[in-house]
Amino acid sequence: MCAPMATVIDAARLDAIRAELPALAGGPYLNTGTAGPLPRPAVTALQEAVAWECEHGRIGPEAHQRGRAAATAVRASLARLLQTDPERVALQHHTTDGLNAVALGLRLQQSDAIVITDLEHAAVQLVAGMLRLRTGVEVRVARLASACGGVGPEDRSARAAAVDPRAAGAVLEPLLRDGRVRAVFLSHVSYATGAVLPLAAIAKVAHAAGAAVVVDGAQGAGALAVQPAALGCDFYTVSGQKWLCGPEGTGALWVAPGWEERLLPAVTGYAGVSQWDASAGHFLPARAAWRLEVGTTFRPGLTAWAAALEWLEGIGWAEIHARTAALARHCRQALGALSGVQLLTPTDPAGLVAFRVAGRSGEAVAAHLEDSGLRARSIPGWDAVRVSLGFFLEERELDRLTAAVAALSPQ
Repeated sequence: MCAPMATVIDAARLDAIRAELPALAGGPYLNTGTAGPLPRPAVTALQEAVAWECEHGRIGPEAHQRGRAAATAVRASLARLLQTDPERVALQHHTTDGLNAVALGLRLQQSDAIVITDLEHAAVQLVAGMLRLRTGVEVRVARLASACGGVGPEDRSARAAAVDPRAAGAVLEPLLRDGRVRAVFLSHVSYATGAVLPLAAIAKVAHAAGAAVVVDGAQGAGALAVQPAALGCDFYTVSGQKWLCGPEGTGALWVAPGWEERLLPAVTGYAGVSQWDASAGHFLPARAAWRLEVGTTFRPGLTAWAAALEWLEGIGWAEIHARTAALARHCRQALGALSGVQLLTPTDPAGLVAFRVAGRSGEAVAAHLEDSGLRARSIPGWDAVRVSLGFFLEERELDRLTAAVAALSPQ
């Protein structure tokens, strides 16, 4: 096994944290990248909010005030996490919701083009396909896998290396040269390989060509430190149910200053309007990013997410990010030392580690891990397995994962 991992969260504190995450009793929780475990404070807040609505109803000034307070608390917590102003944060239902809001608001035409990468989740791929169906826009694919770790879906022998920001920019630049590309849609962290894409380098090239940078941050926010403005993003989506341990149906969209006025609201509703003329149908959008919010949300869900974010902040984002990175490095080193294991994850991972086992399909390896009490997942199209290294995991759980994979790998 690897040498003991240095950590900023000591054993006693980790035990207290784990006690607040009941789902961990079911075995090593290695799929936060799909949905993180709900902390007790979030569950308590959810139950109390639903009970209050059951007892008092969902109408009236107090009910509406409770909903507004939850939304305000979430925006404030996300603003601190993203090092921004709450007015830059629009509440959404998930990251795909945010991607759609941007895609439909860009007013693309058939003569335009957009760029996605070969490292994208279905969310980005499907939004690009929707734009092609609606507008006839050309979708171009930047082959960034080789510049972001060296391993793609078809690479069966290469070993993952380091992300090369300069090479990533060089791959993107020819696709932008004709001036038709209006936006680049890409992930901050590849859901398939765990590669942290060099957003700053990519944004520099994209902006030089007049293209907006739209980022799927589902595997970024909560797993590593994120400051969208410093990274050069124009839009950055946030998922509530993954690394931020909130309920399903929660998410957000960060909007760079000035873009809220350039982006046409794709849909509208009370939440995104400051005033309107009911007789003529005219309306004035709400200020800043809030104009991209639509209407009624599940208020108990927002209340629970606010509680989860408060709980995570109490632990400390710097500590969470540091431990997540340390666990990912530890896991990557241990799996990479096994015979017959091919790593897809670059040398400086975020919270995800992906790998293949020689002679075994990704589905078979994932099923073996599930049978061993290890909750991971396979990656369709990549024939690989991905584990998510939430900050709450213990070293012995990673050793258990390594042993289970070693039992499958050829000797």
